[in-house]
Amino acid sequence: IDEQGNVIDVTIVSANPPRHFDRAVIDALMGWKFRGEGEKYVGEVEVNFTLKDG
Repeated sequence: IDEQGNVIDVTIVSANPPRHFDRAVIDALMGWKFRGEGEKYVGEVEVNFTLKDG
């Protein structure tokens, strides 16, 4: 996260199943915006998908 609160890089640490949802997660996280604190920040977020029938 840069000084203005923009996500500038996303790294998938682990995925199960591998690579199936990576692009969706990266696209979603790159659109997130955080409050700019004037300093770069590295964070970690867990993303879970739940698929429902219907």
